[in-house]
Amino acid sequence: MTNSPGLGEPVSNNTKATWIGLFIAFFGVLIVRQAVSYFYPTLTLAAAFWKESLVWLWVIALLLVIRRGERLSLQSAGIGTASLASSLLWGLVLAVVCAVIGGLLAAVTHYGHSENAETFARLPVWLISAICIRAGVAEELFFSRLRD
Repeated sequence: MTNSPGLGEPVSNNTKATWIGLFIAFFGVLIVRQAVSYFYPTLTLAAAFWKESLVWLWVIALLLVIRRGERLSLQSAGIGTASLASSLLWGLVLAVVCAVIGGLLAAVTHYGHSENAETFARLPVWLISAICIRAGVAEELFFSRLRD
């Protein structure tokens, strides 16, 4: 990210792009959640599909802001900083660890016995998988903007 301009100095395009990127990172998912909740008060397949599609559009918008607006490489957002093999291996290890811990927590707390859990359970497995992948990608990308 760029330094803030001093008083009386014009704001550069890169600074404007940075502010747009921060807006997307801070508020993109909240806007999507509220918009989808307005049109779909209950979780349905259509609601989940719209929510996921709109969040991916925010992800694409942020990537465009990084590349075209800020003129930075995607490495500034953490993309391409590790080898594919290393990323896949760590992803597999962390997925197993998270599955074990999540399963134990669900068993101990009896998670999944509510109306929301039953509604979520009715979604197809492919969509739940897409939600998990989107959550990892989008959140890491959005939080990388907040760390800079």
